[in-house]
Amino acid sequence: MSVPDGISVAVLGEELLAPDAEVRRLAAVRLPALEARSAASLLLLALGDADWRVRKDATLAGQELLAAAADRGDLGGEALLLEALVEALRPGDNVGLRNATIDVLAGHGRAAIDIIAGTFPHLDADGRKLAVEALGRTGDPQALGPLTAALSDRDDNVRHAAVEAIAALGPGAPEQVVEVLTRALSDEDRLVQLTALHGLNALEASAPWSKIQPLLSDPMLRPAALEAAALAESPEAPAALVNALATGRGRAFAQIVGALSRLIGGPLADHVVEALRSAGPDVGVRLTRAAADPARHEAGALVEPPSWRGPSSSSLELRGQALVLAALADAPGAVEAAVDALAEPALAEPAQRALVSLGPRALGEVLGRLSGPAGRLLTGVVIDVDPLEPEQAAALLDVAVVLVEDESERIGEVQAVVHGALRSPSTLVATSAVYALAKLGQEEDLRLMAEQSVEASLPVACAAERALAALSALHPGAARSLVREMMHDPSRYLPAAVVLEALGAPQVLPGGQRRGPSSALEVDELSFLTHAAATGDARARCAAVLASAAVSGADSLELLAAALADEEREVQLAAARALGRLRANLDPAVTPAVAARAEELLDLLGQSRDVELLAAAAPCAPDVSGLPPSRARASWRPSEGPSSP
Repeated sequence: MSVPDGISVAVLGEELLAPDAEVRRLAAVRLPALEARSAASLLLLALGDADWRVRKDATLAGQELLAAAADRGDLGGEALLLEALVEALRPGDNVGLRNATIDVLAGHGRAAIDIIAGTFPHLDADGRKLAVEALGRTGDPQALGPLTAALSDRDDNVRHAAVEAIAALGPGAPEQVVEVLTRALSDEDRLVQLTALHGLNALEASAPWSKIQPLLSDPMLRPAALEAAALAESPEAPAALVNALATGRGRAFAQIVGALSRLIGGPLADHVVEALRSAGPDVGVRLTRAAADPARHEAGALVEPPSWRGPSSSSLELRGQALVLAALADAPGAVEAAVDALAEPALAEPAQRALVSLGPRALGEVLGRLSGPAGRLLTGVVIDVDPLEPEQAAALLDVAVVLVEDESERIGEVQAVVHGALRSPSTLVATSAVYALAKLGQEEDLRLMAEQSVEASLPVACAAERALAALSALHPGAARSLVREMMHDPSRYLPAAVVLEALGAPQVLPGGQRRGPSSALEVDELSFLTHAAATGDARARCAAVLASAAVSGADSLELLAAALADEEREVQLAAARALGRLRANLDPAVTPAVAARAEELLDLLGQSRDVELLAAAAPCAPDVSGLPPSRARASWRPSEGPSSP
């Protein structure tokens, strides 16, 4: 017998029996050239080959044969192939044949489900397990019915495979799968329960607390049950987990901490806090100890409670999680542990979260560290004491600014510390101090920020520009008086331009709404900006260009045209940014001539093929003209996240 393209069935059969594995592999590759009815027996021969390479190519050939039969509408040929493949699942010694057959059947998807399910009564336990695996690997929700039935199989391995296959169908039928897996949590077999837990956790599904709680006492199930508890929506979960903290050790302790940490990011956060604060001091002490630097354990800095053996993992993640929980528990030593943790960059974020959670109680310790001997060392005073690391001091400043919002009577103390930090030789600390003044500064700090904007190192100076703008908006009268003075001092052209922009530019409100400027500029102030844009130093010209565009709008187009030809690259970029923002806010129907001039300037930029200028002129280009280099940390509030002025 032969097929249309001349390939002989008999020849392929001989080649599939050849002693050379490569000859057999090439014969398997040619199987799809046969019709389905002719290929069935040869396909099974190739699928059962002793060489894995032959079986691999035969698997692909089998999937191609089934797909071709279905595409041609050859239902008889497709059914014959499926029946032959299912027969291969019956009891036998050729494990390779069974495994390869599963791959072919699974690859045929929904069309293979019914015939696979129909063979269950005729298969041994191994065959049923393989059939279950094939159903799961179809990825089709239609397989859920026979797989659910397989959960009642008399063989444990079949039921384990069934629950695992059901879990794999979760993305395609989440509601039905979650329902089945939840029922499986009550199975008498622990492996079935474990697999069901893993499936529910992978889907991030919430199981009833009544199903999860009994599993927490089983050492084998506990890790997955704790993860499920973190997904639970029951108010009972936090209290049970916190109670387990009192006796948990090693890995179990770490898992409980992880579960509670996940819960504090969800709707049960208040229940977690209540449970932590009701648990007694021992739980808080254990959390504080878990958060501390392991070196402190060795130095005996913390007293070990009798029940403590320490977590088996000293990971930074565990320490950060324990630190936040200790703060929420208002645990003894939590403030000191959080302050110490700020010295470790990897723990800075959870340490700040912890301090902010502790609230006013933490402010005294924060100010004490900043103003004590270690803190004074940052201002250049040499004292025989270990200094604060710059990252630690900068983070403490950020925290102090947040905490003093609820302790307004202590704002004077914080301001004094911030002013002292401005003298720090550390750029990072000085920059944090500048940002702090942007939020806490008074009228008298306007002049200080103006000086910093031109006299400090560049990162601090750039931060001072932003702070000066923020303070000008808060104290417009004092800012106006100061700018009238600075306009006549060429060394102060930069801060003068910054102040005028803050006073005269339209203000952007939360939500993107705009309102008029806080103060209309005088004619001589507008003239000053034009003058400064042409005669100041490079940074002053940049500030004046941006300020003029923001304040004067369309009237600044010719100034921008001149600035685009400036000899300094940073001035050109500032002009391009201003032009892009200005054009985006113009309505051609209202001001056709102005819009046309803006388009003309943008066309000139396009003709220059200057990629950097074109990117700066894009309407959505970020304004980075006054931003300092990225800081390692930022102020944190639970509901707000990082922020900067």
